[in-house]
Amino acid sequence: MTLRPQATVSHDLTPITQPAAQRGISIHWLINIGGNVAVFVPLGAAVALAQSGRPARTRVLWGVASGAILSALIEGLQMLQPTRVSSLGDWALNTFGALIGALAVILVTRKGHSS
Repeated sequence: MTLRPQATVSHDLTPITQPAAQRGISIHWLINIGGNVAVFVPLGAAVALAQSGRPARTRVLWGVASGAILSALIEGLQMLQPTRVSSLGDWALNTFGALIGALAVILVTRKGHSS
């Protein structure tokens, strides 16, 4: 999705965006903000899970770092594509998504240990 022309991506997402728009949900919010965050939540969670046995702070740091690095690589590749737009905002939202995923793992695993 990240290296294809924007028009193609928008068209491919029509089954999701059209019903949302009919319900008053902003397509910009759904794709640019919601999408950038949601896509990186699983990465942050997976990396935090892979770091089991380490302190929570370290697990979160690795989860966030993995999201930030992967997103930076994607945004860098997008700069080389004339049909794509690289964005610091996308990088920040992707990194935030990884943070949410890593924190969710910490919260769920702590809750599981306290039961």
